[in-house]
Order: sequence, then C-alpha cells, then structure tokens
Amino acid sequence: MGDFDDLFLFVAKNGTRSWYCRFTWQSKEAKISFGTYPALDLKYTRIIRITL
Repeated sequence: MGDFDDLFLFVAKNGTRSWYCRFTWQSKEAKISFGTYPALDLKYTRIIRITL
C-alpha cells in the first residue's frame, strides 16, 4: 500500500507490516524502514518522513 512521497507499508509473508520510504541517493534508488505498524501509525510515519 503506497502513500505520497514514496512512503509505503510492506506486508511480509509472516504478516508483519513495516513502513518504508523510497528515495534516491547518489543516483541509486534505496529504501529506509521507519518501523512496524501498528507501533507507528500513518500520521506519525508521515511526520518522520517530513523531517528527513
């Protein structure tokens, strides 16, 4: 499930849901994990994304 600014929720095979953000660094695409859902809700994850 994706959101704006390349923020998305990844669901693993075991059911764990993790927040990730895609970004470009030195012309290469990368991603960073912010934590798991529901420990981090969408509102807080967006705040973390804005501060990067």
